[in-house]
Order: sequence, then structure tokens, then C-alpha cells
Amino acid sequence: MLALRDSTQYAHMTPAHPCDSDDPERRFRPLSPVETCVDTCGLARDSAPYFSQHNKRYGVLTMANGKQATARRLKMADRAQQLQDLHFPGMPEILLWHRNRHDGFITIPRTLPIVMQAVDAQSKGQPAGHTLFCLWARSPDHPVLSIENPSTFAAEAGFIGERAVDTWRRRMKKLRELHCIETKPGASGEFHYVLLHNPNAVMEWMHSVGLVRAELYSRFIERLADVGAFGEIEAVRQLWAQQQAAEAASAAAQTAATVPAAEADATAQANAAPEASAKVQIALPELGANL
Repeated sequence: MLALRDSTQYAHMTPAHPCDSDDPERRFRPLSPVETCVDTCGLARDSAPYFSQHNKRYGVLTMANGKQATARRLKMADRAQQLQDLHFPGMPEILLWHRNRHDGFITIPRTLPIVMQAVDAQSKGQPAGHTLFCLWARSPDHPVLSIENPSTFAAEAGFIGERAVDTWRRRMKKLRELHCIETKPGASGEFHYVLLHNPNAVMEWMHSVGLVRAELYSRFIERLADVGAFGEIEAVRQLWAQQQAAEAASAAAQTAATVPAAEADATAQANAAPEASAKVQIALPELGANL
């Protein structure tokens, strides 16, 4: 989350870029966090350079990195224990679940609930967000999982009856369409092997093609900043830029190779035309003699 150190009266507003105004009362204004600053620097409002520049100038906006987020989580856990001792004293520990003391857990991105909302919004009538969560819950702390029994996954996703597996498969196709997963066929069918994509990268792709509401994407960016994972989005954008540059270079190389070939063909055709005409002229007297 974006942390305001000097005042909270603007906490409900989106931080404005330092290029917007020198007036302290106008440092924050209710604009979309993904709007690009066109006044001076052209930085996107959800980019790390934007946050960095704003923080250097005013010292009011901070974005947690990975180490800071870890330290904050430890402090939050200590505070939560104090709150438990205060509000829920005497609770038997056997009735509580702790990751460090119990087995049967999976590590998931903290942004997954927001990504699930975006997925559900794009699959109305057939919400696939819970199906995505069930895949993560079954993954072996690795992005690849094998589905030996689709009916088990269908049941955990909440589908029962004769057409449960068919319903589950439709949700899986939607997840694949939204780039949440990649699949390969195997013994159990079309979805035997599943590769889980980074939900943060999925959300950024959905945003890039206009499949996410601005309000939901804003909450996603704030949550990324809160958990220190904004660098993932920057890395994804950099990868896409490199891929686009490589595709552009490849297209330019193909164009450069095609033009000389076309010129060579035109030259060959031009050279062949007089030869063909000469052959016709030679053939006509021969034809007359034969007549």
C-alpha cells in the first residue's frame, strides 16, 4: 500500500506526480494511478521511476521492497499474537492453524484474490477464479502440476453431477484463454499437464489488453507495492519490450532480405524480355519457310 508519512487527509486520493504542482495542497488528486504524466517527464503513474521521483521531491510516498515487506510481515505477526492474547485469550492452539507447525500448505501470491476477481469478471456466468485457486492449492510448490483425475479437481472446484468434469473443463479453457495457465494433453485428457503462470504477470497482461477495470487494477498495484512485489511488473514490462524489439528487428531483417530478391526478380524478367522477343523474330522466318 502507498504510505503517507506527513498527513492522512489525502489518503483516499491518488498521489499526483511532482510535475503536476508545487503547491503542497495539490500533491494529491483523485486521478487514475495508471495515468501517464504528460506535463514534463512522461512517467507512468504506476512505474517505479514515478514513485522514486515523487519520493525524492516530497518524501511522502514510499513503496516497500522485498526485505522491507518481510520485516513488516514479522512485525505484523508479533502484533497479531498480541491481539490474540488480548481478544482471544485461552484459545487452545490445537484449534488454530499455523504454517510453521502444521503440514499441508501451499505458498501463493498475496495478490491472488484480486487476480481471481479479474478472472471472474471476464468469465461471467462461468466464473473461473475459484478453479484457478484450486489449481494453486493442488500445486506442489512448483508451477507445474499433473492432473491424473480431473473429477477430483472438478469436485474441489465445486462442480458435481454427471457434467461436473465438462463444466470444469470449460473453466480451464477460460483460464487458458486469459493466460492464467498453459496446458498439455496426457493420459487424463486435454489438461493432464498444467503450467501455472505468475498471477501478477497475468493481471498486467489483462490490463494491457483492456480486460481489467481501472479501479481493480489500482487496488492490484497498491497491493503489489504493499507486499514489495512491484518489481515483478517492471520485469514483465521489460521482457515484453525486449520481445517486441526482437520481433521488430526480425521483421526489418526479413523486409531487407525481400527487397533485394524482388529487385533481382525484376532485373531477371527485364533481361529475359529481349531474349524472348529475339526468339520470336527468329522463329517467324523459319515458320514462313516451312509454309
